[in-house]
Amino acid sequence: MVFLYPKFLFALATLAIPIIIHLFNFRKFKTVYFSNVRFLKEVKKQTKAQSELKHLLVLLSRLLAITALVLAFARPYIPENNQVVADKHAISVYVDNSFSMDAENENGRLLLTAQQKAEAIAQAYQNTDEFQIITNDLSGKHQRLLSKELFLEELFEIESSSQSTAMSKMVNRQTHSLNNSSAEEKTLYLISDFQSSNTDLENLEIDTNINIRLIPTTPHPVNNLFIDSCWISTPNPQLGQNISLHAKIVNNGEKREDIPVQLQVNGQQKAIATTDILDEAVVVLHFVCQQNGWQEAIVSISDYPISFDDDFYCTFEIKEQLFIQSIYETNTHPSLEKLFGSDDYFQYSTQNIQQLKHSGLLEQQLLILDGLTHISSGLTKTLQQFVAEGGSLLIFPAKKSDLTSYQTLLQSLGTDYFLSLDESIINITQLHEHHSLFQGVFEEVNEKLDFPKIEQYFIQTQLSKTTNTPLLSLENGQALISEYQYRKGKIYLSSIGLESIFGSFSQHALFVPILYNIASHSRGTQSLFHQIGKTHIPSDLQLSKELVYELKGQGLSFIPQVQNSQIGVYNQITKAGHYQLTQQEEKIATFAYNYSRKESNTSVVSIEELEAFASQYKNIKVIQAKESTLTQTVNTLNKGTALWKLCLIFALGFLALEILIIKRL
Repeated sequence: MVFLYPKFLFALATLAIPIIIHLFNFRKFKTVYFSNVRFLKEVKKQTKAQSELKHLLVLLSRLLAITALVLAFARPYIPENNQVVADKHAISVYVDNSFSMDAENENGRLLLTAQQKAEAIAQAYQNTDEFQIITNDLSGKHQRLLSKELFLEELFEIESSSQSTAMSKMVNRQTHSLNNSSAEEKTLYLISDFQSSNTDLENLEIDTNINIRLIPTTPHPVNNLFIDSCWISTPNPQLGQNISLHAKIVNNGEKREDIPVQLQVNGQQKAIATTDILDEAVVVLHFVCQQNGWQEAIVSISDYPISFDDDFYCTFEIKEQLFIQSIYETNTHPSLEKLFGSDDYFQYSTQNIQQLKHSGLLEQQLLILDGLTHISSGLTKTLQQFVAEGGSLLIFPAKKSDLTSYQTLLQSLGTDYFLSLDESIINITQLHEHHSLFQGVFEEVNEKLDFPKIEQYFIQTQLSKTTNTPLLSLENGQALISEYQYRKGKIYLSSIGLESIFGSFSQHALFVPILYNIASHSRGTQSLFHQIGKTHIPSDLQLSKELVYELKGQGLSFIPQVQNSQIGVYNQITKAGHYQLTQQEEKIATFAYNYSRKESNTSVVSIEELEAFASQYKNIKVIQAKESTLTQTVNTLNKGTALWKLCLIFALGFLALEILIIKRL
């Protein structure tokens, strides 16, 4: 047993008072006069021993009453784990306000329960103590220590947030704030449902000078159905074209049947489908767009009680034209002119290498190097920038190509490069029909497919560090045409040129679908959607730092930061939906933002797992008390088992005993 105020024990010296009274007062004899002897019959006979016993019992009860009263003022307690009770405390309380806290248990909504628990914790401390409240928003106002009154005001202003932060990051924030306090005792509380996706207990950095209290708010078991992601199979869909939008739906529970999935485009319902889902399913929604420009799409399902992930927003652009430019040395190849020049969807242009204007190259979607013998260092830098920003580059070499200049270009783009020209005839043996460029081209690939004849070709390196995805392969295993990824763009490298001396590829039936799809897939990297919490939007839009742009939507309007190929939004966007990028009221692009799906996984860390983790540390405890008893539980942890009330009860009991002895004996 330990005393909170041990100096009060000096008051035990007052025990001398009843002793002195008994010594001097009870030894006095009193003379009683009787007017008649008959009154003597009414006097009870007492022996000397009985009188002394009564006096001793009265003295003892008074001594015990005073002793119990003094002990009550000294505040005795039984400490928890040998702790020392401090005069001043610093308390940091994390209230999980992520979307998963919108679930319910027997006490109602988890977020409201968490707020009530935080209030009960505060009531266990003094008004002079320091408090901090922190949420997933990591707001600047939550970084400072508050008074108890301000803490309670801030507590009930907390609302659900789309932000979801790892538990280890929260503990680091709380530890940093508490270490700035001069309080003797420091404690941090974590009130959460402890979702598995965010509770990274293994990454916690434990400060043994700070008490850590884990307070779980466990929800009722619930099966959640949510839309995980969406994509379009065609990178650059066209006006009037049948578009297929794929939606991946995940089920965290028992099998669900006949789930309706709806698609809205620009506010109009375009498609509906139903599906059965065991674990996950991909639903394909077919529709046609009748207008050019940016399209705003929403894929929706209906699922209760977790509904933040039932809508998925995405955007895509129906381009009026794709810009293609061929760079040639002597003459542009007629096959390119026939393919792209006759289709209004392609804005096809040509430039002679001797009169090349570099400024217009970055505005193209596809650049074709048509039989160049030499590539200058200036053109190499321009092409590298063009591909890095999302453009597509198609390379057809000339027979007398300067392989050194080609090597410089290709190595800067991270691809294989040409070694030498092999003038022997070779056969094409494989068409890689699973490549995205061939999707929808063939109903069935015949094993006896008639391939173009190859009269001569350039031997390439086959470096393991390159990302070579072949379209056509030769019989020696080398790719005839390969696709490479460089940053946001693509390179299509051909081992042959378009001239007839290389073979019949430019006159073959495969020439049209391969080049047409290469052009259609060019600059198709614009993301259909972004996740809330990402600070920048990667974009291949040609934006100027000199102009002022505005991003608005969902009741929000602000000026983003434009830097190179990224648009800085930082923490401005917090609500899912469509946002329009404008410049002087002219729409430049539309972006879709969705909530993170980390919160969609309803699995939580069990109480047993939390207790097993806490058992490894002396300063970590798991508290499962209800709101009504949480204040007392925290008091017990902070101050041990208080005994002062018991002392008061004993003091009153001894006083009652004294009265009883005097009256009855």
